[in-house]
Amino acid sequence: MIQEFSVDNMNTMDAMHDAIVTNISIHENILEIEYDNLDIADPEGKPLYPFNKVTISYEMQRYNEHFPWCEVTVYPERKNKYKYIEIEKLIELSKKMRLESYLYRIDSFKGLTLVFDLKGPRKWWSVEIFLDPIKITYNWEGEPTYFYE
Repeated sequence: MIQEFSVDNMNTMDAMHDAIVTNISIHENILEIEYDNLDIADPEGKPLYPFNKVTISYEMQRYNEHFPWCEVTVYPERKNKYKYIEIEKLIELSKKMRLESYLYRIDSFKGLTLVFDLKGPRKWWSVEIFLDPIKITYNWEGEPTYFYE
């Protein structure tokens, strides 16, 4: 099942709360985040997501001929500071540590911030990816967990 969102209706997307990222990549102006094994239930025991796997593609605006604008901010545990890293560095870290989706925020300029926890054996960081989306596509795969409208 494919769902498409624009800046006008992105507030209706699934937040992917508590879902663990199995792959994250960037190609041209598209950020792709894959979630697998979505056997996550709400407090009443009902599945949160319609299928077991989803790949979300965030098509971003280009601000110059080479790169879209995508900013990654990391908030280290127990430190009152933050730092910016390149998206490629986050991709590299996500292969060594667990990247778990927390929520998304939409600002007044229709920018989208994806919020994650990045957890390792001895480290825990909050990560925010800020981007200006044009189109967002959820590509759901696998066996349906329930009827989804």
